[in-house]
Amino acid sequence: MKKRRARLALFLAILSGPVAMATDFDVSNFNDSGAGSLRAAIESLNAAGAGTHAINFASGLDPIDLSLNLPMIVGTDQTITISGAGNTVSGQNNARLFFIADGDVTIENMTLKQGFADGGDGGDGRSSGGGGAGAGGALFVNSGANVVISGVTLDGNMAAGGNGGRGDFASGGGGGGGGGGGFSGDGGSTYDDGGGGGGGFDGNGGYASSLAGAGGGGVSGDGGDTTYDAGGGGGGGIGDGESTFGPQGGKGAGGAVGGGDYTDGATGTPGGGGGGYNGGGGDGAVNGGGGGSGFDGSDAGNGGTFGGGGGAGSYTDGGDGGDFGGGGGGGDGGDGGAFGGGAGAGDGGSDSNGIGGFGGGDGGAEYSGAGGGDAMGGAIFVRQGGTLSIIDSTLIDNDLTAGTGGSGSVDGADGQTIGSGMYLHTGVNAGYEVTTGTTTLDDQIGGSGSLTKTGDGELILSSTNTYTGTTTVSAGRLAVNGSLAGNATVGTDGELGGSGTISGDVINNGTFAAGNSIGTLAIGGNASFHSGSTTEVEIQPSATPVAGTDNDLITADTAMINGGDVSVLGSVGSYTDGAKYTFLQASGGVTGVFESITDDLAFFDAELGYDLNSAFFTLVANSTDYASVGGSGNRGSVGFYIDENSIGATGDFGDVLDEFRMLTNAQVQSGLSQLSGEVYGSQSQVVIQGTNQLIGTIGGQLRSGMFSGSGSGASGSGSGGFASTARSTRPAAPASGSNISLVSYVDASQSQTSCDALIAPTCRAANQWRGWMMGYGLGGSADSDGNAAGINYGLGGTTFGIQRSLNDNTQLGFFGGYIGSSVSADNMDQTVRANGGNFGSYLTLSVGSHYGIAMGGLQFDGYDSDRTIQVGGLTRTASGKTDGWQGFAYGERGMNLNLSRSRVLQPFAGLQYVYARQNGFTETGAGAMNLAMSGVDTHSLRSNLGSRLQWQSWTSRRGWGITPEIRASWMHEFLDTTSVVNAQFAGVGGAGFSANGLDLGRDWAIVGGGFAARPGDRWELRADYDTQFNDRQVLHIGSGSVSYVW
Repeated sequence: MKKRRARLALFLAILSGPVAMATDFDVSNFNDSGAGSLRAAIESLNAAGAGTHAINFASGLDPIDLSLNLPMIVGTDQTITISGAGNTVSGQNNARLFFIADGDVTIENMTLKQGFADGGDGGDGRSSGGGGAGAGGALFVNSGANVVISGVTLDGNMAAGGNGGRGDFASGGGGGGGGGGGFSGDGGSTYDDGGGGGGGFDGNGGYASSLAGAGGGGVSGDGGDTTYDAGGGGGGGIGDGESTFGPQGGKGAGGAVGGGDYTDGATGTPGGGGGGYNGGGGDGAVNGGGGGSGFDGSDAGNGGTFGGGGGAGSYTDGGDGGDFGGGGGGGDGGDGGAFGGGAGAGDGGSDSNGIGGFGGGDGGAEYSGAGGGDAMGGAIFVRQGGTLSIIDSTLIDNDLTAGTGGSGSVDGADGQTIGSGMYLHTGVNAGYEVTTGTTTLDDQIGGSGSLTKTGDGELILSSTNTYTGTTTVSAGRLAVNGSLAGNATVGTDGELGGSGTISGDVINNGTFAAGNSIGTLAIGGNASFHSGSTTEVEIQPSATPVAGTDNDLITADTAMINGGDVSVLGSVGSYTDGAKYTFLQASGGVTGVFESITDDLAFFDAELGYDLNSAFFTLVANSTDYASVGGSGNRGSVGFYIDENSIGATGDFGDVLDEFRMLTNAQVQSGLSQLSGEVYGSQSQVVIQGTNQLIGTIGGQLRSGMFSGSGSGASGSGSGGFASTARSTRPAAPASGSNISLVSYVDASQSQTSCDALIAPTCRAANQWRGWMMGYGLGGSADSDGNAAGINYGLGGTTFGIQRSLNDNTQLGFFGGYIGSSVSADNMDQTVRANGGNFGSYLTLSVGSHYGIAMGGLQFDGYDSDRTIQVGGLTRTASGKTDGWQGFAYGERGMNLNLSRSRVLQPFAGLQYVYARQNGFTETGAGAMNLAMSGVDTHSLRSNLGSRLQWQSWTSRRGWGITPEIRASWMHEFLDTTSVVNAQFAGVGGAGFSANGLDLGRDWAIVGGGFAARPGDRWELRADYDTQFNDRQVLHIGSGSVSYVW
């Protein structure tokens, strides 16, 4: 019943008109059939008509195991997206997966695994039928279909050719011909003079056990059998053709009438009717098989596109198969369609066996076995007229099995295997896009089509690829580590490399970079190089370089150079003046010249040369100075210092210079950066940042204590202050100059008031002292400014404080604590650490709705550093220790604005000054590369303009008062945005050099939030998070505190 419903759905889809509409079909379970299955979704899609449709998989269905071939996707006038949600669809090495007949189809985000496309087996007979072709185990793209696969893995799929039929000595009567195998349907066998029906797309050809021919198989239905010496069987379609038991021909699938005596069967819709006793079979429609003919009538019917040819009587010809059908057996065997096998011939005709179609085996001669079908495209087959675009998808372990030739007096030939991964038919140009990274394709690509590589990533072809079309590299890199059978063209944005073989010609308009590191790429034809192209050659040091071993090599039959550049890329080592590197060899001769050559060797130049059969370059020592190689201010300064002191250099400094002379430009620049000591300047800026954080954290706590409607800054008076306190019952009078009306909330029945200090405090604090402790930390990174390397850094500290109320509006406090920081340079193993102790005092003042904060302090720091320096073969670590100090001052003014009973806005403006001193010292451990450092002085003057918004506190379930707030500010640096290091190499002396630490920028945005929690009248806890950022750095800052009043 399920099979009938599936056939009916497909039949209705084929007959339905192009009604344009958009419909989605869901795959909600992993069943092989029934509601919510993939099979049901395809059947519904086929019945939906023209329009834009989608099949959407639910997640977590992995795997969906199939036991039967999926229905073809008809696709006529449809745009279809199949979204797999990461699921796996498996054919379990038994079922074919997607067959796309037509339409625009995108398949995305899934794995197609163990799909199996098997060509139909040829029928047995006195002359046997050839096996059908097997193609596209996971995906078959038919003519007219346009398919995109994106994010798809095709794993372990297979195509297998059908086996040839057996030449049967035991056939009764005159011995009819066996039907040819179809795309998947088997050809019918014969046991008498009647020919077996040809196999169809999935339907099998009918079996002939009489003088009449059997029907051909259809898209999914079988052809009718014959068991009487008269009428032929009907052709199959969606359903089966009718078998015949008398002189009347069998009906074709869909009802095509079979013929009577001397009457031909009707043309089928879809399957053709069988002929009568002396009648011919009717042709099948698109999806039908041809009807079988009678004993001695007209020829059997031909199959439709997806149908097999009808079998014929011993004296008439079998029908030809459609594109996906095998030929019917008869007096002369019918030919197979595009993918079908040819039929065997009976003994009453001219003994002309049917010819197999593209990939199909030929019918066998009398008593001989027929040919096996070919296997093509284990995972993917793209037919002429179809298109395929592959995006970020992989093919893994796909395979092929050729059909075996049938046995007989002479065994039939076995089929071929072509393209274990993919087969590209004539005229097909498949696109393969790798957007990023590297994709390796170990499976073979076969056929006569072409391939275009796109995307910025790299595609590696490792197999022996036999497709004969052109390979075009439009973008990104294509590495041929196996072989290509055709020509290759490199576009302006493409790169061709690898260490394999290209049998045809290569045209380079982009970049030709033979090898994977150093290697040889062989070209069987002509290699041509054009203006605007680049030929990259990697080299390694050698006094007598061997091409292909010490440098990249291109070999060709002939080479034509029409311009272009040569780029030499060196590796670390000791190069030899006059060393000759041959990078192009052509046995048939080299003509033309390159336009220029460049190299990245700091102290050698490459000079081009040519002879009859090669192009080469010679290394010539130059007089380049270090400063000109530097490429940035810091590196140039170090380079100039080396230039001033390098003449006649001996000892360890001379050894260092010898290592430099072996390096490329990039390696020299890296060495100069490592020698510069710029990380010390970057550390000085981080020390400033740490002091800025200390000031900001203390200031934030004090500013929170200034939150009140009256502006009272008494200890513990605002709900956002350090702590709630016991208060006197004396009502608060408006402060002088205040424009805010005060409201008294005095409960005469209580000895103390319940104060709502956020909205309108009515009392003054009775407590005089407050002690507090806070911790803070930040982590962040900053990008390079183009001069100094980028950095990663972190710092943290702990601070203790105590304060006393001098009067209702003034408080004096003292603090002290510890802070530590660490800075590491990007792409260099260099780290500087600082540890410091600080102390200072502050004063707060409240006047009406206004408040002010003044703060000052000192900090004493200790520094230690480890800088790994690698120059050529030398690797050393320079260590250093020193100390320093800081002085800082801060002032702020702000005010409180009641926005409502529940919200207070606090705008503020602050100004801070920090001076940081790092004393001079000399490193140890790195010989001549140790630095003798002068002291580093850094001055910072920063403004901070911002605002805070606090809400009225609410009570938690534990009875704690919780007060949230958010804040934002803008900080601007008026003085030093970078710190300057002045140094010289220890033991070398001279005027020294200067290097700037990383410039962290002049402006930052700071945003954050936090909350205060008060478990009682005397205790308060705070937690805060802020982020400070600009176009160069991002900091993440966390802090917390606890305070107690008495």
